[in-house]
Amino acid sequence: MVKGHAGALSRRECESKETLMGLLERFSDEESCEGRLLEEKVSGGFVCPVCANTSCSKV
Repeated sequence: MVKGHAGALSRRECESKETLMGLLERFSDEESCEGRLLEEKVSGGFVCPVCANTSCSKV
């Protein structure tokens, strides 16, 4: 699992009308934003749907 922001996105986060400046303050660089999105997408850890491999690489 990707480390960083703990827990799932709250309803408030999902429905937020946050400004670009607010997002830039929360995620100071692309890696921190990407990590948070990946954490939400694969919250139970990455598992390949074809072969069940648990490791992946960034393409």
